[in-house]
Amino acid sequence: MHFELEEAKEDVLKAALYLAEKIDSSDGYAEAIGKIVPLYLQKDEVDLAAELSDSVQDPFVRDYLLMLTAERCAAIDDDEYALQLSEAIDDEAIRIEALEKIALQKIEKSQFDKAFKIAEMIDTPEKIYGEIALKYAEKGDIEKSKKLIEQILLPSEKVLALQGLSEILLKQGKREESINFLIQACDFIEEIDYEIDAINALQETAEIFIRLGRKDRAIEILEKARQRAERLEETARENLLSHIALGFLHAGSLEIADRTLDLVSDKAKISSTLIGFADHFFANGDLNEALETLEEAYQILKSQSQSEIRSSKERFGLFRLIAIEFAKLGKGERAIEIAQEIEDESEQVTALSQIAQIFALQNKDDMVEQSIIAINQEDGRMFALIAVSDAKASLGLKNEALKFVNRAYELVETVPQLSSRSNAYNEIAERFLQHGEVEKARNAMFENLQTIASIRDEALRATALASCYNVYEKAGFELNESEKHALYQMLSRLR
Repeated sequence: MHFELEEAKEDVLKAALYLAEKIDSSDGYAEAIGKIVPLYLQKDEVDLAAELSDSVQDPFVRDYLLMLTAERCAAIDDDEYALQLSEAIDDEAIRIEALEKIALQKIEKSQFDKAFKIAEMIDTPEKIYGEIALKYAEKGDIEKSKKLIEQILLPSEKVLALQGLSEILLKQGKREESINFLIQACDFIEEIDYEIDAINALQETAEIFIRLGRKDRAIEILEKARQRAERLEETARENLLSHIALGFLHAGSLEIADRTLDLVSDKAKISSTLIGFADHFFANGDLNEALETLEEAYQILKSQSQSEIRSSKERFGLFRLIAIEFAKLGKGERAIEIAQEIEDESEQVTALSQIAQIFALQNKDDMVEQSIIAINQEDGRMFALIAVSDAKASLGLKNEALKFVNRAYELVETVPQLSSRSNAYNEIAERFLQHGEVEKARNAMFENLQTIASIRDEALRATALASCYNVYEKAGFELNESEKHALYQMLSRLR
């Protein structure tokens, strides 16, 4: 045990660790420590974080947490320890990822010599070279950037670096140079062995050409991508053709976009692409075309037979997106109607909550209330009220935002699952703090401690307490006697 009971009751994070170390299940312990270690990393307590990471029996979780700790060490310039921790990682892929993350921290600090040394420790250092090259470019040293990109041997990484360089030059107003490097990227795409990666690279390059104002070149590249995608097996082909069709639309060719979408047979993919079409039309000021396209997306999805449904989860998610888009386009009644048709309860609540938030941003308070009323579960209404509060706050409407938080607070006790209820208290307390309601935030957090004490599952109780710590830390709260007593009662039951 790292802390005795008397010490643990004085600090929420210490209390969470005290609970975690009493967990008998190795899976439950791994879950709790997985939540606690990042919090100690926030405090730069890397020694304790490393020790806790190494104590986890699950090899993947252990290595992942050691990677996070190594990354944090690099961020605070404890580089020697960072490298020691990376060496302690058993899984080769995670160890390499850890070294890359350490290098990225050094690059962010412009400590290029250290990043190069780390690159020497990896058989395929292309990602690190690419990131250094882009950092050079951001600092205006294009020659160094070019020379380093030339050293990248892996075609996919070279293409990424050239695309990134092109984007940076575009932001710097160097349009012609940006185009030249993008043309180079096109040449190296031909060397990418994995066909799906090559097609995705073509699509991304086309999108950058669109941003450069070279839609003609984008259409040429998308045509290459389309031809290559058509030769693939069905699932991959349908996904790629859907994205390519949207790319043609962004490039200004609705005719070719429609022809490309005609090659897709999966109704869910067609519907998803049409949602993207509708969003594009709306962004370009064509509301009627956007509404007609969105209705078409809905009807196609609705027409799916049972045998055509490949993923119910994907289908419900698309209905949610369609409902949300109707709300964005000002068709509130239609949005709510479609959301209520969603058979999956969780997706329906999420859809109505997001719709309520959109209406709040549009200052349509009557539609906000309709959306909230349409949610059958009181706990779902509570989370929707929090979302609406955030929307009002983003508009600078503090009093209205606070009104919705207070309404959400009244419904917290309706959340049946105690771990979810604890999360709700955290969310509400954070909103109270944002609006200067410190006393209400404190009360909510005290109720949260009492809720956490009632959670039976040991791992859930520990992770809930760890989440609770974040709010106390942000607020700068020091535990009062009532809170210490609540923690003491919670922890003393474990002895």
